[in-house]
Amino acid sequence: MEQEENATTSVQEFSEGLTTFFEAMSTYMTQVAQQVLPSIKNMYDMIYAEYQKYGAPYGDLPEGCMRWLTERHEAQRLIDEAQSIVDHHEGLAYLRKKIAERRELSHDEIEQEHQVE
Repeated sequence: MEQEENATTSVQEFSEGLTTFFEAMSTYMTQVAQQVLPSIKNMYDMIYAEYQKYGAPYGDLPEGCMRWLTERHEAQRLIDEAQSIVDHHEGLAYLRKKIAERRELSHDEIEQEHQVE
């Protein structure tokens, strides 16, 4: 009987501890949100102003702005990927050129050795 009471007390204490924890977290998160929301709103207003500057191609609703922003992000990702491919090709061309120069130099050195003998 005493073990059952101890177990019940432990469960109650654990439950109270969890409740206190979640209440504190809720209060903390509310405070954080109150501090962060103005910054988020300011960023959105700046993005929306840019969207309108481009003529609001998907209308004046926030969903249109988000679609435009998503598409611009994807376009930039593709541009960056294409530039990476171009850079890679240029690097390969440079490497091939250096290898060819090295081979030519080695070939000339071999010919010079044969002439000395």
